[in-house]
Amino acid sequence: MMDECTNSMAPGAEELLRLVLDKEPLRQEAREHLEQCSTCQQQLAVYMRTPDQLLSKLYRSECPSVTRLNLYCAGMLNGDESPTIAYHIAECPLCTGEVITIRQFLDGFEAFPIIEEKTMFPRRIVERVIAAFVPWKPQLVTRGAASDGPWPRQYRAGELNISLHLSRGSSGETILLGLFTSDDPDEAIEEQEGVPVDLYHALDFSVAQDANAQTTNSMPVMTAQIDDLGNVVFKAIPFGEYVMVVHLPTREVVVEGLSIQSV
Repeated sequence: MMDECTNSMAPGAEELLRLVLDKEPLRQEAREHLEQCSTCQQQLAVYMRTPDQLLSKLYRSECPSVTRLNLYCAGMLNGDESPTIAYHIAECPLCTGEVITIRQFLDGFEAFPIIEEKTMFPRRIVERVIAAFVPWKPQLVTRGAASDGPWPRQYRAGELNISLHLSRGSSGETILLGLFTSDDPDEAIEEQEGVPVDLYHALDFSVAQDANAQTTNSMPVMTAQIDDLGNVVFKAIPFGEYVMVVHLPTREVVVEGLSIQSV
C-alpha cells in the first residue's frame, strides 16, 4: 500500500489521476508541492505505470454514470437519488461540466418533432379554380379527330382558355391535346411554358382531396408540361374518367369530367 502525503498542499488521488488520464494541470500550490515531495512523486509514478484499463476503473469511481446524469438533467430520477447527485455535482468540476453539456443539448432537443406531411406534390397554399365548360362552336374536323361525341371540349377559368382535343395516334393509341390561351394581353404564352399539368383518375382525385380542397394526396396517372406554343400532350391514355390539374404559379385550375372512350 502506498504511503499517503498528509500535507494540506498535496494533490489528492483524484487530481493525480486527472493529470495522468486527461493531462489536466495541477493547481499551482499542488504542483509546487509535488516538485518537493518524494511521497507524492512516488504515487504519481505508480499511476503512470498502471495500465490505462485499470486506471479507468479507479478514475471517477465515485462519479454518477453518464446515464444517471442524463436522467438527473431530464428530471427523471426519484426523490432520494436526485439530492445525492446534486451534492456530488457541487463538489465535482468534471460532473459539473458534463451536466452543462447535457442541459445545453436538452434545451435544443425536440422530443416529438413535427414532421411535414409529404405528398406526391408539395402542399401549396394556392387558389383552386374549377374550370367552367363552354359549349364548343362547330368547326372543321381534322383528320384523325372525332367527328361526333363530346370532343373537342372548351373550358374557361378567368382569362385562361383551355381547348381539349382527342385523337388517335399512328399506332392506334389515344392522344389528348390541350391548347392554352389567355385573354389577358399582359400574359404572354411564353410565361406558361414549363407549367406542369397532371391527369388523375376522377375517382382517386375526388376521394383524396383534403377538406380545404387545397391539394390532393393521390398520384397522377400522367404528367406533362405546357410547351412554348401553349400546348400540352398526353399520349397513350387508357380509357376512363379523368380530372386535369394545371399548376399555375398562383393558382390551380381543375378541369373535371373528362371522359375518354374510344376515338
